[in-house]
Amino acid sequence: MKDGKTIVLVVDDNSTNLQYTAGMLHNEGYLVSLATGGKAALATLESFIPDIVLLDVMMPEMDGFEVCRILKSNNDLSNIPVIFLTAKDQPGDITEGFRAGGVDYLTKPFMREELLSRIKIHAELADSLRTIREFNRIRDRLYSIIAHDIRSPFATIKMSINSIATGAINPSDDQFMVLMKHLDKTVNETSAFIDNLLNYTKYQGQKVNLSLKVQDIYPVMLRSIDFVKENALRKEIKINLNIPENTCALFEDNSIMVVFLNLIGNAIKFTPRGGKIDILSVLKNGILEVHVRDNGIGMLPEVFDRVFIRNEHHFSTGTNAEKGTGLGLFIVRDLIKLNKCLMTATSNPEEGTNIIISLKTDETD
Repeated sequence: MKDGKTIVLVVDDNSTNLQYTAGMLHNEGYLVSLATGGKAALATLESFIPDIVLLDVMMPEMDGFEVCRILKSNNDLSNIPVIFLTAKDQPGDITEGFRAGGVDYLTKPFMREELLSRIKIHAELADSLRTIREFNRIRDRLYSIIAHDIRSPFATIKMSINSIATGAINPSDDQFMVLMKHLDKTVNETSAFIDNLLNYTKYQGQKVNLSLKVQDIYPVMLRSIDFVKENALRKEIKINLNIPENTCALFEDNSIMVVFLNLIGNAIKFTPRGGKIDILSVLKNGILEVHVRDNGIGMLPEVFDRVFIRNEHHFSTGTNAEKGTGLGLFIVRDLIKLNKCLMTATSNPEEGTNIIISLKTDETD
């Protein structure tokens, strides 16, 4: 779908049929792409993915049934609804069409209103299925993140309560007040983190636009660092924040905080004990670049390609055997799109990784 319009790929070796169908769909507001045969259709599908395919059956070189079987065998294309448009009207032909993976079968000559109704129904069904799959994807991510990233602060809370309950810490000691302040801080931070996750599901589920505004990013970075500093202290990693106050950019604060929580958390995970993380800003031609740079283990070229180029899921263990879901960057990418900014990165094995978030500094498109 593009600009709210359904994209239909029409495949037919008869140019008259192609032009007639394309004109009818165009007049109804559909975006139409044409292919004059099976091989041409498969070549077209390598460059873009339509919402629906209208596929003729009787074509030279490769018939429509074979095209459909090939399409359905491709994981990236298998969910595209295929409607056969053909003069073959025998029961065996119709059965073969459904066995090949088609969702519908219309015989020529077809009624204009019937074809438009079928396209509308299957477009809506496909969109509903995409929504369901997206909800499932979000659910699985959140389950993994909650199981891992919230376990640590709750373990801290449990241990603190146990120390009080067993009398290991005397409520009259100064140490008790220190513990209570730390406990209160951990609870507040965990609550904020849960709120951010809930906001994330809201953004994804409702497909709403974030309320972006030009604001100071310095307080966001302070909160992000404060949330993960215990992990850094445990590994004796120094975090250097070199972003001046009143450094303004366009973003929504809750979602951009989730971005930097993930990036700084990953930097800590892959930086060895005694290392450092530099967080700095650079203003270039109206774009604010925020760098999160570590001197950690970096990534091999093939891993970097999987994570940042091909956008694949990748799990790695940290320098202190830290476990993770490997899903953080998926959330980061989604939230970056919602904040209308960009992410780039460089990484070298044993030298470290530098991730750059480029934010607009005004509200112009």
